[in-house]
Amino acid sequence: MNNYIRTEQYCKAIAIVVFLSISLSSFGQWYLQHPYLTTSTLRGVCFIDENEGWAAGDDGIILHTQDAGINWEIKYQNDSCDFRNIYFIDQNEGWVVGKKIGEVILKTIDGGNTWEEVYHENWFLLYDIFFSTNELGWAVGYEILYSVNGAESWEIQYDPTYYLRSLCFIDSNFGWAAGDNGYILHTSNGGQNWSEQNSGQTFKINSIYFTDAQKGWGVGSTGQIIHTTDGGINWVPQNSNTTASLYGVHFVTELKGWAVGEDGIILVTEDGGNTWLIQESGVTFHLTDISFQTLSQGVCVGELGVICYTTDAGGNWETRSTGIISELTGIYATDNNTVWSVGIGGEVLNTTNGGLDWQLNDSVTNYPLYEIHFSDFLNGWMVGYDGTIFHTNNGGTNWIDQSISGTYILISCYFVNDSVGWVIDINGAVIKTEDGGFSWNLQYTTPGIIIRDVFFVNELTGWVVGNNGFIIKTVNGGSTWTIQNHAYDNNLYSVFFTDEFTGWVSGDGIILKTTDGGNNWVEQLISDNLWLKDIYFIDENNGWACGGGGTLLNTQNGGDDWTFQPSTTDVNLSQVVFSDIDHGWACGTVANIIHTDNGGAVRIEDKVLVLENYMSVNIFPNPCYKTTYIEINLSTDSKLRIDIFDRAGGFLRSIQSGIIPKGIQSVSLDCSQFRPGLYLIIFQTDEQIVSKKLIVF
Repeated sequence: MNNYIRTEQYCKAIAIVVFLSISLSSFGQWYLQHPYLTTSTLRGVCFIDENEGWAAGDDGIILHTQDAGINWEIKYQNDSCDFRNIYFIDQNEGWVVGKKIGEVILKTIDGGNTWEEVYHENWFLLYDIFFSTNELGWAVGYEILYSVNGAESWEIQYDPTYYLRSLCFIDSNFGWAAGDNGYILHTSNGGQNWSEQNSGQTFKINSIYFTDAQKGWGVGSTGQIIHTTDGGINWVPQNSNTTASLYGVHFVTELKGWAVGEDGIILVTEDGGNTWLIQESGVTFHLTDISFQTLSQGVCVGELGVICYTTDAGGNWETRSTGIISELTGIYATDNNTVWSVGIGGEVLNTTNGGLDWQLNDSVTNYPLYEIHFSDFLNGWMVGYDGTIFHTNNGGTNWIDQSISGTYILISCYFVNDSVGWVIDINGAVIKTEDGGFSWNLQYTTPGIIIRDVFFVNELTGWVVGNNGFIIKTVNGGSTWTIQNHAYDNNLYSVFFTDEFTGWVSGDGIILKTTDGGNNWVEQLISDNLWLKDIYFIDENNGWACGGGGTLLNTQNGGDDWTFQPSTTDVNLSQVVFSDIDHGWACGTVANIIHTDNGGAVRIEDKVLVLENYMSVNIFPNPCYKTTYIEINLSTDSKLRIDIFDRAGGFLRSIQSGIIPKGIQSVSLDCSQFRPGLYLIIFQTDEQIVSKKLIVF
């Protein structure tokens, strides 16, 4: 390889290393339950029989299914890795390839229960892997690697001219590799010799597939497909009827095959590619790989953890979710198994198994819903736009319309029992019921004040909070209300009390606490642009706050100290709830519901590793439309560089480069010039690299 090409590829590799690097693993124990099992992009999928399969992708995620792709479980995750493909030769033995600040290969011999790193180099990354036997295998990227002992050791078999992104062998002798600039290599002797084939193209070939020694297909940029019927001696273009880039291709016979790509596109052919037709995937995320176990059963994977499966050859594709991606605004748990969530599309979600499955009821209302609250296991209420109120007295089996007339935007509700409760209108009205919602009485209005949340500890004592530091309290069930003055004018979004005296409020960059029923409020946390939408305590010591950019804070000493918990999501979180000290849920935009079954972090009394120099990052709002804010928390003065990349890894621009003082700093980012889609923002100091996903509408 000439020095110019090697230097060019080296520079590209550096960009890819920066683009894909992830922050250090942490002790956080939150994971995504809805709409998908993970928000990490899945890059590769494979099956060993009709039912058992594997998927792998960004953030070192490996998923496993045993029912043809309908249900999946996380088998492995390592945030320091990004996987590009996965291959299993039988139920026990498999390999995964990708990047860990350089090329990495992991191997399992016990069906994915444990994974061992068997290869690691400091530069470049690997894109694909294949084993023809338990011993004989190849991996491709900036070179072709070869193993004769099941990946225990590797040697470079061939040094290609261009980057290789896909690999296909039909046996231990005949194989092909393809990649950038229409580059295709072929071997007929297991890689002892590789020869270049003339594809006649210059597009990036993302995936290549052969059904036998003669017939093969390659797919890539801008919807381009090429086909050979003579083992690659001649390649001819096929009309895909799309300009969307294609990332994966798979054939089950020499005539029938599928290709997947940008914006959820799925193509199918039944005549060897002479004609390609579009199948409706039901998703708009990029699809990156596809595998068919039989003529009718298939699975494709893609961006933000999407998994689609079909049992009728693609006539119908289903996703492992409720199918909604709108904002979820409220969540409530009646016990460790039963949880409810509502959204701005009128969605009502419910689980009875702790979130393993979520059922969607979209027939209650079309109006936006903002909050849901249960006074006991049977009695619950949800409120929303245009005076919308619905009540259940049988645990959600049926919902009764109790809506009130007027133009009320009911933003919050709270019930102390099955009879007495309050709802509030964002424009300042406090409304009470004493008969379970069958009749309502206006108690209080605050003209010109936006109010956000209501909370009662009993039938007499309660609080309402709102914008500009607004707090009012009642001690007579709402007959009269008293303003509680304090020194802060931050917008307040949430209030929570554990008894008549001890409570907290959260809002724009602030958490305040009182121990005397609100007569005095003390600052516990101040942070510019840290948008804290909700606060929840399970007792006087253990509490959580959530908000913009996936922010999750936890305290174990009543708020004297607040620490970040990794939330596994970058979207805005609207509300957090716990059924006990261990089991909690939070909901937010893009229909995200995250869950923890150990409180979200290692307890104070447990021994933990503390990084001397750390960086934490939050982005909010996310998704965003025009402007978003980036908050960086540095433990020490650091040289910081912030770069933005598009979803393909292309560098867009730097927004920061220089010395940043320790503490919390805020940077605004104008997104109005960005096209709608997924972007990655890389934050790099001398000691740490953190990546954050940004979604632009």
